[in-house]
Amino acid sequence: MAERRPNIVLILTDQQRWNALGCYGHPVVRTPHLDALAEAGVRFEHAYVPVPLCTPSRACLMTGCYPTVHGIRTNETVPLRADLPTLPGALRAAGYQTFLMGKDHIFNQAGRQRDWDRVALFGHGGREAGSAGSAEDAAVRAFRRDLMRQPWVDAEPFPPEACTTARITDQALAAIEQRSPDQPFFLWLSYPDPHPPFVVCEPYASMYRNMVAAAPPDDGSDLESKPLRHRVTRTLMQMERYSADDLRRIREIYYGMISFIDDQIGRLVLRLRQLDLYRNTAFVFMSDHGEYLGDHGLLRKSPSLWDVLVRIPLIVVWPEGCAGGRVVGSTMAESVDIMPTLLDWAGSGIPRHIQGRSLVPLLDGRCLTHRDRVHGCYGTEGAPYTEDEVLRVDFEALFRHPHGGGNWLNRLVMQGRFLMERTLDWKLIYYNDGAGELYNLRDDPGERVNLYGAGRHAEVERVLLESLLRWSMDAAPALPPYGAPPPPGLEER
Repeated sequence: MAERRPNIVLILTDQQRWNALGCYGHPVVRTPHLDALAEAGVRFEHAYVPVPLCTPSRACLMTGCYPTVHGIRTNETVPLRADLPTLPGALRAAGYQTFLMGKDHIFNQAGRQRDWDRVALFGHGGREAGSAGSAEDAAVRAFRRDLMRQPWVDAEPFPPEACTTARITDQALAAIEQRSPDQPFFLWLSYPDPHPPFVVCEPYASMYRNMVAAAPPDDGSDLESKPLRHRVTRTLMQMERYSADDLRRIREIYYGMISFIDDQIGRLVLRLRQLDLYRNTAFVFMSDHGEYLGDHGLLRKSPSLWDVLVRIPLIVVWPEGCAGGRVVGSTMAESVDIMPTLLDWAGSGIPRHIQGRSLVPLLDGRCLTHRDRVHGCYGTEGAPYTEDEVLRVDFEALFRHPHGGGNWLNRLVMQGRFLMERTLDWKLIYYNDGAGELYNLRDDPGERVNLYGAGRHAEVERVLLESLLRWSMDAAPALPPYGAPPPPGLEER
């Protein structure tokens, strides 16, 4: 480890598929700047989020804990609890300057004042209203109003330098250049893309035109073997509205959004090199969750724990403190591991309640393993709706309701909890009404054939279910530490 504490840049994209990068072998997407970071650092083939939904996922990242502890299960259950230590709060207490540039989605005003030295907020509608900004920021915000309900928009009518992705990077560079040179800094560079609305400026809107195959839309036939909520989700999404050409164009725009982000990361890295800050800056690049893009006959995201949503890209680089040039494919990591990793590198104490594990021994080459399984959770209180109950729903009225068809993360599909255990070879998803999903990931990486309850893999089901039960007990809400001293001869642990 380097003698000096590193500056830290945590780059988070929103709703980016795990393999939608050149360095992950994508046949179309071009991301030369992220590819270069991956070549210099450590790229994880198996990184996951505990819940593939924006706010809960960000809470896991910023607290190092599962939703059972931080309590955020939906996008509406915000903000973070004031008594729960956060990554920026811990780093600020350790002497770091802390900068939040881009999408927040978990802190309220009091939390931002407590944990962040400098903030510039941008969301899917551009720079947030009420914050300082330019006339171009206001124009972008006016254009993006209500775009979320549109299937896609061909191009954003502004030059790249006026658009959200570039403006966030501008704010990040300004914060770095105006930093106190006597303190290290922590930058959360939080891009709202490639999350919908599916729109991007030129030249990115045309960058992949006619480069994406117009495959027939997935009819969602694999959903017949899965729990009811997934078929209800497809109905709520009204997927019949999307043609093969629509889905092809959405993918083209989505890839363009990723390349726009990549170019801005290139700007950031270049400036850090010019300021002689690059070598002692630790970079983490990741996403908060994935995106269907037509897989399983679905689009965007929904309450599920399939890999297309829970698996994320993860690249970690620190030129002075990380043994780079590696691809980690035989062990697994979770987003809750990022907070203890960065606190470890910063020389700060790691709070005892943290449920993640520091990746530092793996990153600096001291060990080759980290996790042999990862876990996830989703859903809200109550039992899932039954088929008889769903048959009584007036979907036409629901589509017209402001909180109905325009938002498919509603009670019809959110109610009822379910848990996931994933190893390199198998995945089990267990629901609180006794339903389940089981996938042989070696033979079926797309998770299309549900083997749960078929009898052929009863022993695999039993072993995974026992392990999942142990995890659910370990992930229970953290309680104050047991106050009695350890037995004589045993150290505190």
